[in-house]
Amino acid sequence: MVFNKNHTFCQIYNKPNHQALDCYHRTNFSYQGSPPSQLAAMVAHTHNVNDNEPWFANSGANNHITTTLDNLALQQPYQGGETVIVSNGGGLQISNTGSTLIQTPTSTLYLNNILHCPSASANLLSIQQFCADNNCYFQITSSRFLVKNMQTDGGNSIVGTE
Repeated sequence: MVFNKNHTFCQIYNKPNHQALDCYHRTNFSYQGSPPSQLAAMVAHTHNVNDNEPWFANSGANNHITTTLDNLALQQPYQGGETVIVSNGGGLQISNTGSTLIQTPTSTLYLNNILHCPSASANLLSIQQFCADNNCYFQITSSRFLVKNMQTDGGNSIVGTE
């Protein structure tokens, strides 16, 4: 496969003209980039979150993660000693756990078992956990995402666009 470097953006550093495989920051485990703006189509907002704190859908996340305690409608202090291991090899302390709701014009969606990690760089929505909590499936295209209800065989879709 041939890549045109003039139209390629690094997924790690979010800079043009190179791929993540060639990125200098790929081996720099202390570097924490911010989520690229191209992921805007994969963003959801909860009922009690300001627009500056979107949730980024992540197919690799095992749990929902929030940076802000205010994102949890129901919350409790975390009593365990585990940390969340992130892609750079570091660990994030878990301070609280909880849940919240995402209210859409057509339905209420549940985010359960959210981990509050104040040092995380963004709010992450685990697609796997989201689908299990809401009995739905998550379809991603190049320009939008769809959340489809499994009970109605894909009916009652929620569509997000850029």
